[in-house]
Amino acid sequence: MKQGEIYLVNLNPIIGLEFGGAQFVIIVSNDIINASFLPVTVVPARDAADGPVPRVTGVYVPSAESGLAIDVVADCLQLRALDRSRFVDPPVGTLSPTKLKDVERAIHFAVRV
Repeated sequence: MKQGEIYLVNLNPIIGLEFGGAQFVIIVSNDIINASFLPVTVVPARDAADGPVPRVTGVYVPSAESGLAIDVVADCLQLRALDRSRFVDPPVGTLSPTKLKDVERAIHFAVRV
């Protein structure tokens, strides 16, 4: 598992407004953590056709910059740590370095204190 890789995982069970079901997630934790036994930190990404990009905390990722078959929106407000057991399949895409930087900026805004 590497930072910037995109996986399809099952995020159930959920509560309230959390993303649930089968979702794309982008690994955002650093590769030292990703190489360990610790949970990995991810940002869920939904189909861009499902609605507008959230202001400031959303990042539009075209398929040409991810390797996915569809354009997605990374919702950096939904930052979450996942147990490795949720990752049963290989990655389905990878963010471009430019888009990874955009995601990092949106996360910084979402969690800035």
